[in-house]
Amino acid sequence: MLNTLLLLLLVGSQALPYSSDAPSLTVSKAPSYAVGPLVAGVVRDAVGQPLPGAQLLLVRLPDSTVVTGTQADEEGHYELAAVSAGRYLVRARALGWQPAESLPFTLSEGQQTVMLPPLRLQAETKALREVTVTGQQQATELVDGKLVYNLDQQVSTAGSTALEVLRRAPGVSVSQNDEILLRGNANVNVMLDGKLTYLSPQQLSTYLKSTPASNLARIEVLLTPDSRYDASGNAGIINIITKKSTRRGYA
Repeated sequence: MLNTLLLLLLVGSQALPYSSDAPSLTVSKAPSYAVGPLVAGVVRDAVGQPLPGAQLLLVRLPDSTVVTGTQADEEGHYELAAVSAGRYLVRARALGWQPAESLPFTLSEGQQTVMLPPLRLQAETKALREVTVTGQQQATELVDGKLVYNLDQQVSTAGSTALEVLRRAPGVSVSQNDEILLRGNANVNVMLDGKLTYLSPQQLSTYLKSTPASNLARIEVLLTPDSRYDASGNAGIINIITKKSTRRGYA
């Protein structure tokens, strides 16, 4: 009888759920859209207050290629999805604050979420004066959730084709078959001046090869398109903006 009671107690204890107060081990996993390690952190000011809306760029080393970008949330937190293993740094900037960079770090195959130490930005100390300031565009900047690659700020596009400069845009690569990839994914929609091309990869490649880079103003990369866009481009959208004076038909 005693053995039977002990057996019932043992089985019953195994069936009981864990207490919600018990400590649990949380394994950080990259979100479904990530195709490589996820870099996460927080950006703050000099006294430790969060800087919501700060721009964060993931920069690959040693060529300083911008891979992707995002904006900090209301608590200063951010997440950046890397394409592959390699050496990187995170660059942060915000209006009214001096830019800052993380120390270089290495991402290895099989890593999931990598937490970086907080990035702290110092306030700009320039005295306020009543002057007219002409803003200069950054070569790569984050505007309204889009990574914008400004070709007017590039001095090395002379003699290049549109396809060649597209390779330098954040997160963009071109396969050996001239197929355009975004973060390593071919499910990308390519737009010209805000309109879907509906060209095959081969037709699009031919068009871009025949278009001088000097005809382009900028390349916009949207990594997380919303429901307004075609679901087939779930990897993102590349919008190639031409200089209006050089625009020509492609359909």
